[in-house]
Amino acid sequence: MADGAHAVARRAGEGHAAIRVRTVELIFQSYPGTEAAAAINGLDYEVQVGGGAARRGTTGADGKITLRLPAGVRARVTVMGTVYDLAARGGLEASATVRGVQRRLNMLGYNAGGVDGVNGPKTEYAILNFQADHNPLRVDGLAGPRTQQMLHDTVGE
Repeated sequence: MADGAHAVARRAGEGHAAIRVRTVELIFQSYPGTEAAAAINGLDYEVQVGGGAARRGTTGADGKITLRLPAGVRARVTVMGTVYDLAARGGLEASATVRGVQRRLNMLGYNAGGVDGVNGPKTEYAILNFQADHNPLRVDGLAGPRTQQMLHDTVGE
């Protein structure tokens, strides 16, 4: 079974049901982008997946918190007094759509605002900042094919 699916017996003699489990990485950085130097080391956090017991930890040199989320299960992450409610998505919108651009920019910390499909001022500003951080992109605030491809290459599908 692909993509982190696990076989779980339903009842004796009835075969197996597949449960999709996604690995989710939260990366805490002092500024947006993908540079390792931006990672925040030593943040204390608490994670609770579903109704399970909370676990505590500290971000490492990469600033990451990694958790595994089964489909339909929510997680709650608390870092520096801020609570984040999370759920794994089935996939991302296409990088050639405004929603896909917004989602990827937000995932990278560029704050494009809500993922609403509207190419407004927040989205344009986020695109400008992303382009400025990713030479040789043209810094024009437009998510043209090269910017879309760079977002796709950086975040993926």
